[in-house]
Amino acid sequence: VHPGGVSRSAKGQGERIYGSDTIMKRLHLDASVICRLDAAEHAFFGGIARATNQMAGSDVCTVIEKRGFRTFFAPTVSDPLFNRMIISTEGDVAEVCAVLDGQFGEGQRHIEVSPGALNQELSSALSARGYAQTQFLPVLVNYADNVSAEEPKLDVRLLGEEDELSTFKKVLVAGWTIPPAELPETLAASVEEWMKLSGFSLLLALQGDEAVSCGILHCFDGIAFLAVSATPPQCRGRGGQSAIDRARVNAAKRANVELIFSRTYFASVSQRNKEKLGLNVAYMRAEWTKLS
Repeated sequence: VHPGGVSRSAKGQGERIYGSDTIMKRLHLDASVICRLDAAEHAFFGGIARATNQMAGSDVCTVIEKRGFRTFFAPTVSDPLFNRMIISTEGDVAEVCAVLDGQFGEGQRHIEVSPGALNQELSSALSARGYAQTQFLPVLVNYADNVSAEEPKLDVRLLGEEDELSTFKKVLVAGWTIPPAELPETLAASVEEWMKLSGFSLLLALQGDEAVSCGILHCFDGIAFLAVSATPPQCRGRGGQSAIDRARVNAAKRANVELIFSRTYFASVSQRNKEKLGLNVAYMRAEWTKLS
């Protein structure tokens, strides 16, 4: 194989891109990969929902999983992350409509439609219920072997002690966009349970003795999701988020996952940070928002 050449992978799922000193496998996206990524993200939020509901002793969060789509919503929280439906593939539009016409449709919900899932029937059904496409949301993906493994420049700790959990919670709540009055106490209190969930790793970045950022890595079915992260406004611009991202990537590579992915907003600082790691925008989800 010559430097700069391209060779097909044995399984036909990608190409190996050869340079002078690196070998990179190019991801070939298809519906099966999208479904795996969507399932991994849903497993993360489903874990949070179960922990929160167990802490509350009631269904503070609701999770619905059907063929081709999944939902996660907390009625008292306005943040889109906690009130979403992800439609992965073409499925039974009638089932989607049944969920939209139920409790899910009572509040300000957001629907994310992955490529290949949107058709005229689904578009008409969403439009008839007051939804309109409002933006595209990038999903950044790459093989773990292709993602940078640089060490973080700040001290990043994997949580395990009670005092660290308390600090993690404070940083997370301070950095979230959710107004404190909307944040259910049980959602914040359930943080202690998150680290007990399968595949969850909670990380805290410190500059000296000050905690400046936090984040969660979730590994599921060979996929690492760079999930929720937060930096309080007064701590931004100090390298905390970059340190968290690098530490999560390194932890994912040690876990021998196949793929690493994240979701973000288009042209955001977060997108640029993820691209610096070696994650690439693989596709865009179309976000539909209820306007009425």
